[in-house]
Amino acid sequence: MTATATEPGTPLPAIVICCAEVLGEEFGALLASVESAAQRPRPGSPYLAEREEWEASSEHSQDLWSYGHRMARGILLNLADHLAMLRKAFSGPELPLYAHMTLSRVVAEAAAQVCNLIDPEAGYRERVLRAALLGLRSRTQEVRAIGSLLDEHPVRRIGALENTTRAREEFIGLMEKAGLEVRRRVGMPTGARYLGDGPFRDLDPKLTLLVNGLFPDRPAGYQIGSGVVHSLEWMLRDAIASDGADGVRAEPDLLGMGAATLLALDACAAVAGAYARLYGHDPAPAAEASARRCLRVDKACAAEFARVQLLRAAGR
Repeated sequence: MTATATEPGTPLPAIVICCAEVLGEEFGALLASVESAAQRPRPGSPYLAEREEWEASSEHSQDLWSYGHRMARGILLNLADHLAMLRKAFSGPELPLYAHMTLSRVVAEAAAQVCNLIDPEAGYRERVLRAALLGLRSRTQEVRAIGSLLDEHPVRRIGALENTTRAREEFIGLMEKAGLEVRRRVGMPTGARYLGDGPFRDLDPKLTLLVNGLFPDRPAGYQIGSGVVHSLEWMLRDAIASDGADGVRAEPDLLGMGAATLLALDACAAVAGAYARLYGHDPAPAAEASARRCLRVDKACAAEFARVQLLRAAGR
């Protein structure tokens, strides 16, 4: 369900226009920034330093390190897709009631995963382990998903469970050849570490901690998205204007759209900054441009809040 203007031809609210504009700008800036940095790694950058370690490492360790970079690109594609759909949601004539929060949450989670994988401070050895953990988590979840299907399901009948289980075990074999060991419980992988080196790291990346650590200035941004994803009343009621005998009348939560946009902008800025630092570039220009876009949204939110307060004061 979406919201439409009661009067045809009514222009979109100013805050919605602002959100759509800045998201479009951020989308283009993010892709250009990542591509520019990755194509021109600078001498002394963490990336080139790790490439030297890569040359001296085993082929199995090399495979995992390269795999981590490929996963980051795939997750970045997911981020860009949801960012584009978030912008489209604000382009009218219909406006979302809740979907913008879900889209923004995916952008934030994707950014946290990308930044964890390409963290310029991680170093070669840690990056290999992070890639192995995320890759094994993906394969383990795939096995669980297919294993939950009924035996007579067409996917099960063509041997998908056996194939995905084999692929997971082959990946574990690659990890072991790279010097890692896997912890299991009831046969299912639950963690990994370098052989005999410290405690096992859980497969669960604890996304809430990753996201909150990445966006310390938006402490509620992730939680409000979670409220919509899990259909919790404290978030859903923001769009309900009235609920009576004649039915429910809903209106778009314009300030919520501003909050979703700000979280998405911060997510993009974090990814652009991480890629810039990894390849030895100055992250400041992209960060400053993103901050200016955030300021535009902040001003639009302040104007919308003032408008709502005036309406309330007038009893409307």
